[in-house]
Amino acid sequence: MRRTLLLIPALVVAGCGTQSGLHLENDGHRIAVVAPPSTSGGSGRTLRLPRRVTAHVALGGIPTLAWGGGPVWAAVWPGGPRALGSLIAIDPVTGKPGVPLPLPPSTQPFLMVATATTLFVAGSDRLLQIDATGRVVAHLALAAPPRGLVDSLGSIWLTIDHGALLQIDPARLTLTRTLSVTGAPDAITAVTGSVYVTDDHDRALRRIDPKSGRVAATVSIAANGAAAPAGLTVYGDSIWAYEGGSVVRLQRRGERLLDRITLPDGAGAMAAGSGGVWVTGDFGVARIDPLTGSLGRPIPLPGGGRALATTGNAVWVADGHGTVLRISP
Repeated sequence: MRRTLLLIPALVVAGCGTQSGLHLENDGHRIAVVAPPSTSGGSGRTLRLPRRVTAHVALGGIPTLAWGGGPVWAAVWPGGPRALGSLIAIDPVTGKPGVPLPLPPSTQPFLMVATATTLFVAGSDRLLQIDATGRVVAHLALAAPPRGLVDSLGSIWLTIDHGALLQIDPARLTLTRTLSVTGAPDAITAVTGSVYVTDDHDRALRRIDPKSGRVAATVSIAANGAAAPAGLTVYGDSIWAYEGGSVVRLQRRGERLLDRITLPDGAGAMAAGSGGVWVTGDFGVARIDPLTGSLGRPIPLPGGGRALATTGNAVWVADGHGTVLRISP
């Protein structure tokens, strides 16, 4: 049975390392966008959106976003462990949402990655494989709640509570290997020859050899006052780790620390693509120049910025009110 979307205001998105991987620039293709009218907040007052916001979709709940070349997908957690979630496809050109499809109940916000033909959505106790129509075609039970998820190097890589890194066959959705690489694995990303995992407790970055499954290098990324690393991505020749109040930039070769970019306060997320490394928080959304590491002027959003995804020609951000916004870079 389908259930309509539950409009529960989103207060905070847990840092689960949901944004990871190298995002392509959509072959440089760009699309025409039309500025939307102003929207209204829950209090009835008019909220003026920045000019660079070119579409907005009110969903409610706590959305997680992903893009794999087709629609922008939103997996909406309703804010509690018993109600069904919702999966919504958003047309990246028109900004119009499709019919919400049900997701199983979860005790935490969903994690999600997308390819051109398949979605992988992780809740608190299972990983779902979903086709382009929104139909669940396979599922895999999880022994513990997931922390980070990425589709790369021909595998699904998933970190879970209690210290395990799972390698999963995406074609059959079967477990290939369970690796013990660190005590509290969290955010994850992968590129050719390397899988990178952060540790939630010792605040270190570990490079895993995907062939042997062994830790090839460990580097500390901790700093006084910084939060535990909750997001990880690769852009160009750098590894980027999101720590809430800062982003750590490391050189891929040798994992050498290059710099630390200070962010305004507020929890959010990070994604690479659309011309830079994008970060969100209570300040809204901002772009980090991938060459210089300099932080651009934040774009303020109603309720701040939370989850985000890049599509090559735009940045899609879920704000603190459960609204998904398309932003022109």
